[in-house]
Amino acid sequence: MNKVTAINNLNQTELEQGIAGTTASWHHKYLSSDAIYIGGLSPSITENKLLAILEQYGTVRHINLVRDAVTSESKGYAFVRYADPRSCVLAVDNFTGVEIEGRNLRVDHVENYRMPEDGGMDTTPDGFLESHQQDLDVEHTIAPSPVENAAERRRQAAVMERLEALRKRRRLEASTQDERRDAQHRPSDLHEREHRAEGSMKSSERNLVPDDSRKPNESDKHARRAEKEKRRQEKEKRRQERAKIREQRAQRRAQRNQGSHG
Repeated sequence: MNKVTAINNLNQTELEQGIAGTTASWHHKYLSSDAIYIGGLSPSITENKLLAILEQYGTVRHINLVRDAVTSESKGYAFVRYADPRSCVLAVDNFTGVEIEGRNLRVDHVENYRMPEDGGMDTTPDGFLESHQQDLDVEHTIAPSPVENAAERRRQAAVMERLEALRKRRRLEASTQDERRDAQHRPSDLHEREHRAEGSMKSSERNLVPDDSRKPNESDKHARRAEKEKRRQEKEKRRQERAKIREQRAQRRAQRNQGSHG
């Protein structure tokens, strides 16, 4: 039985027994861990695509997509740190077995994961990578050289700068869209602003009334229809007044033209 099947079966058993999300769950052991392992990745996958996928379940603090030192292609696995350990539980439960770029992901918790430090040693707990060796398409590099390690740290720093820039751009786009929506719904004249202010006051007054004394919504609908009809009549009245003024102007021009010909 591979790890994808084992994790899926374990999750299903917990659901059937009603212990999912409790201290009896297998996830509870990793309650303080903010890192996960992802295997079965395509060699062509990028950090940006991983970020877009993984942030469905929380804010990603760091992505360590392990790459070949020569070709720079993904080696098929990555380590990811979330801002909230609870996001790791969601990621393991929901991404295990999911197909991305034609490959099924293998996702698991990682205890005490740390990025490689000076000297080139991977500080991932002993035995973790070996336990996942059967899930990988390529071999892991457990001890990169100091030169490779420094280059990897620089690359990771550049990647995180791009990820942070991407997040800022997304926030800016969302803020711009909100401003545009507000501008589209902004009142165009004083009458409309006064009407909205009056409506807001009435709404506040209604909110002060206890729930058990409120009238059915039909009365509110009737009031809105009456107000809408009133605005329609006022608009029609203004239209008629403008038409009358245009007619009077036309009559005066006609009279002046007759006088000049006489």
